[in-house]
Amino acid sequence: MLVVNPLVRLIPGLKVTGREWSVIFGLMLMGAMIPGPGLMWHFTPIVALPHKYQAANPGWQRADLIGYAPPAMLVDPTWQGETDEDVVYGLNQGLRPGERIRFYEAPWHGWSRTLGFWLPVLGLGFIGSVCIALVVHPQWAHRERLRYPVAEFAGELIRGAEDRPWPAIFYRRVFWMGFAPVAAVLLYNGFGLWLNNPVQVPLMFDFTAIVNKWPYLNNAPDLALFTLRPRLNFVVIGFAFLVSTEVSFSMGISPALFYAAWLTVFSFGLNPRGGGGYLGGSIEGYQKFGSYIGLTLIILYTGRYWFASVMLRSLGIRRGDPVSPAVLWAGRLAMLAGLGLTATLRWGVGLALPLAILYVIFAGVIVLVLTRMNVETGMYSFHTWWHGAGAILGMFGAAAIGPHMLIILALLSTVATIDARVTLMPLVANALRIGEHEGVRATRFTWGLLPTALLCLIIGIVGTVFIQYNFGVEPVGWSGDVGRMPWLLLEQNLPNFQARPEGFMGVDWSLIRVDSHFLWSASIGLILVVVTSLLRMRYSWWPLHPVLFLLWGTWPMNVLGPSWLLGWFIKMVVVRVGGAAAFARFKPAFIGIVAGDFVSRIILAIYALGYYIVTGTRGP
Repeated sequence: MLVVNPLVRLIPGLKVTGREWSVIFGLMLMGAMIPGPGLMWHFTPIVALPHKYQAANPGWQRADLIGYAPPAMLVDPTWQGETDEDVVYGLNQGLRPGERIRFYEAPWHGWSRTLGFWLPVLGLGFIGSVCIALVVHPQWAHRERLRYPVAEFAGELIRGAEDRPWPAIFYRRVFWMGFAPVAAVLLYNGFGLWLNNPVQVPLMFDFTAIVNKWPYLNNAPDLALFTLRPRLNFVVIGFAFLVSTEVSFSMGISPALFYAAWLTVFSFGLNPRGGGGYLGGSIEGYQKFGSYIGLTLIILYTGRYWFASVMLRSLGIRRGDPVSPAVLWAGRLAMLAGLGLTATLRWGVGLALPLAILYVIFAGVIVLVLTRMNVETGMYSFHTWWHGAGAILGMFGAAAIGPHMLIILALLSTVATIDARVTLMPLVANALRIGEHEGVRATRFTWGLLPTALLCLIIGIVGTVFIQYNFGVEPVGWSGDVGRMPWLLLEQNLPNFQARPEGFMGVDWSLIRVDSHFLWSASIGLILVVVTSLLRMRYSWWPLHPVLFLLWGTWPMNVLGPSWLLGWFIKMVVVRVGGAAAFARFKPAFIGIVAGDFVSRIILAIYALGYYIVTGTRGP
């Protein structure tokens, strides 16, 4: 909007309207999750490198962990009956280091089987996400009137783009009052790193002396690392001004309340993150699971009339409120996608039907709740801290599930939901809302978003695999950890499988043992969210939002919580002093704060890319 829109208008008779900008933006969002933590950060390490991990681990070799996984879920490291090391080690190191290969030279024979499984699974998930977003959109946007803060921000930057070189908000002085200082500070600090400038504008504050005074606080995870070293995040401060005060207040105090709850549980000799860890389930993960289920029940309750109308009319029963044909077809397609995904898991890789149904439901709960949190609060980064594999493990026990079912669930969870900080359905919801701001009908827009998302999925996966066969991939940090998670979970539970009949691969219902931690933790999480939601509905003065219990303790909230609290405080002061008029007057300034943060980071990223191209090094 700063650069392209004015340049386009230099061509006589040509301009891009706000409607067209909203379509461009929405289509771009469909590919936004593919390159990042939503998928490609970890997809290839999960499906291609387990063979390498097992070859380097004698314990895994003795147990033959890979032998428990269905062949379709991993790459095939053989060719015509012989081992083809290029399939795995060519991806890891580059097929011909120092040389570039053509597309057809990549060992695609090793990928045809696994892509034949994963592309339909992910594609059906994409179809379901897009269609469910369209189904819930009328309820959330027009009946409940949720804020959609991300869409509101983007809509302000688009509005009036066809009338003048810059959109309308760029001509507001108060917008630049927020934009200029934020961009100046971040650019000064950023380029200062490249120019070895020792003087920086402080954006991080250190309160870790508190831990020195009370060492018991060291038992709380990440307290000294993140929360007691708050770093100002201008995007969060801007969004905190746009959303309701109970949302920003709840997000702001979530770290403090989480640490209080953690230390209370820890004082009873329990480790809230012990057990199966991030993937396999823990007290903290089970509590998050219960909270997600609780919010799902609240979503269904508040929208019960609309959802019942869509469901009945999708099945041909003319009951309830009128529903547009596009929404009806979206509902039918979403149901077919869920059935197709369940069938693919059942007959494609042999997952037991009850487990396949539960996994599809739990994956749907995750994306639905993340979308609800995003459109209601503006929170743009999430860690769920629970996954389908861990929830089912807590419900049934490892002995009942067995190693074959467990590794299937673990691989599904790591590929699809292990790092849902960016996922498709919230992007679709915001694209629909941005389009509506400019007069693009959501029901029509959806049928352009869906094929775009599927095309991005295919190009993203195939293109990434080809690039990695050229340059190699050595997963480190988070992506390397995720690639090993399913196998570490399986190895951890091997002793629990000894009670199972020899050679039996299905679910042994006689061995079901519900984890007691799962029962009480999930129940507490569900009760906290349901009670908090009902109190919000009943009392206007109630200060807490249920999002508190879904996000507390996660890495994004530990990092961003102080900025949410600062944004809440600023909004409270502005509204108390000047009322609603002051809020409306200063709103463009906080949109400018967010825009200034984005622009400065884009400029620094472009500079870093140019530096790398010229020098071949990454720089500071």
